Amino acid sequence: MSWQELDDDVRQYAPRRERPEVDSRPTEVDFPARQFPSQADNVAAALEMVSKAASAFRQLKEKAAEAVAHAHSIVDAAAEELEAANVRAELAENAQRKAEVEANELNSVIVATRNDVKTLRKQLAAKEAELGAMQQRVDQAEWRADKAERRAGEADAAIERIIESIRTQLSPHAARDQPRINYTPLASAG
Repeated sequence: MSWQELDDDVRQYAPRRERPEVDSRPTEVDFPARQFPSQADNVAAALEMVSKAASAFRQLKEKAAEAVAHAHSIVDAAAEELEAANVRAELAENAQRKAEVEANELNSVIVATRNDVKTLRKQLAAKEAELGAMQQRVDQAEWRADKAERRAGEADAAIERIIESIRTQLSPHAARDQPRINYTPLASAG
């Protein structure tokens, strides 16, 4: 079926409109006769379509290349950020390892210091006990010295009484002929 025949069929079957308000006469649709392009027009149209398709394809290819370039730049930026993050992570891991080593060393120093403190406390307790024992010995020696002084004083007083008793029992003349007894009290000798 050609375009001409189709146009004729459409005219035959096209509905006729009636316009009651304006005109009640049926109107016939009048389609212009279709003109068929020539072979040269068809080739020119095909060439134009191919040219447009090629242009669209070039534009699409350019946009795709731009999108790929943009994607590459995004990937490159992401790779750089990832590399920087890896470097930061490695630095952080190194810092953490160093901190752990320092913490272990510090912990060792703390343990050694605690052991030294325990040893010093034991030595201090031993010295305090020794000092306490020495103080007891000093106190006992002082007590014995006081007791010895009291006894010496009592002994001196007793000797003085004995000497005085001997003098009084001897006659006064006989005491003159006797050698004088010189006595140094024990309490004042020390």
